[in-house]
Amino acid sequence: MTNRKNVVKAVVLVAVLGVLIFFSSSWPIATVRNLALKILKPVVALAGRFSRVTPVAAEEETLQQMVVRFELETLRQENARFRQALSLRDTVALPVRGFGVVSYFREFGNEFLLLEEGSEAGIRTGNIVLDHYGFVVGFVHEVGDRFAKVAIASNVGNAFESELIPGLLRVLVKSVGGRTFSLEFLPVTASIRTGDFVGVVQSDGGARKTFLLAEVRESVDGPEGIFKEARAVLVARPEILDTVFVISSSR
Repeated sequence: MTNRKNVVKAVVLVAVLGVLIFFSSSWPIATVRNLALKILKPVVALAGRFSRVTPVAAEEETLQQMVVRFELETLRQENARFRQALSLRDTVALPVRGFGVVSYFREFGNEFLLLEEGSEAGIRTGNIVLDHYGFVVGFVHEVGDRFAKVAIASNVGNAFESELIPGLLRVLVKSVGGRTFSLEFLPVTASIRTGDFVGVVQSDGGARKTFLLAEVRESVDGPEGIFKEARAVLVARPEILDTVFVISSSR
């Protein structure tokens, strides 16, 4: 009976925290929610550990194989850029820091991660967030002093320029939800196949690197045969993560 009461209390506390964190950005509420998060973070983290999914060995092996294939394609592509531009800037490392994931959750159909640190640790809105493979998980959506809210890249409404790999084709990517992306207005002559990669290019001063976002699953001709369209799926698995890596600006 006592355990049940404790569980109920924890659920109520987490619900209150959710209201404080996700439904207001005014200064008084921001101050209160920073304090509340500091107090309740262990409870939220415990709930997150219970709900986190552990990948099976076969899935882990598939992800590792995808990493190798992506790295080979990226290396070949970067070598081509080097020969064209005679520049070593593509190999310069970007500033990256690791942070613990407090919780994975859904909000109005979209997916988010709650991180254990925020602006005091240098996290900024818009920073790219990666998993331990270097796959793009999403982007920092909101930041407090001691927390950061990461929006998963495939959440509905996101749109950004990406790069198709292999090849050097820049593509417009729109997130349509369900961990799916729509690649639109591709030239009808573009070579795109199932299994091709979609990468996000991050530049910071002299540093430039491409990070794997999604894998192409289908490609079809668009209306009137003028453009092609393709669908790709998010490679990262946000629900299993306990640590992520945030790319910060060095400027």
